[in-house]
Amino acid sequence: MDQRNAPRKSSSRPVPAAATLMAALILGICLIISAAIISGSLKKLTTAVNEKDFASTYSSPSNLTVKPESTDYFTAAEAAQYLKITESEVKAAITKGEISEYISTSAGYSISKKALDEYFSNKAYAQLLNDNSAGGEE
Repeated sequence: MDQRNAPRKSSSRPVPAAATLMAALILGICLIISAAIISGSLKKLTTAVNEKDFASTYSSPSNLTVKPESTDYFTAAEAAQYLKITESEVKAAITKGEISEYISTSAGYSISKKALDEYFSNKAYAQLLNDNSAGGEE
């Protein structure tokens, strides 16, 4: 007889009903236990959220105040005092690009001392050139 045409015998034996029932029972118990664990965790989380208002306990970065040892950055008002000009002149210099190293924040500008020194040097040099050119024309 040709082996290709011969009916194949199933190598697996039928699973007894008791084994199937036992597997279903174990799976059901695991599901019940995991649901109880998840539900307990949710109750704890809900209780914690109801007892505590998390938003009011944490400060946002804009509420924090940091005073560095050395003043390397100035607000627009502090920069104006440092340069002995008005605050609007400082803001105009930023807008024109004459002061290039700054950070724009929700509270205003944070301008580096280095950028202010460069701005002052450039302004002083421009004024000196202007004075010399005006004096040479007379």
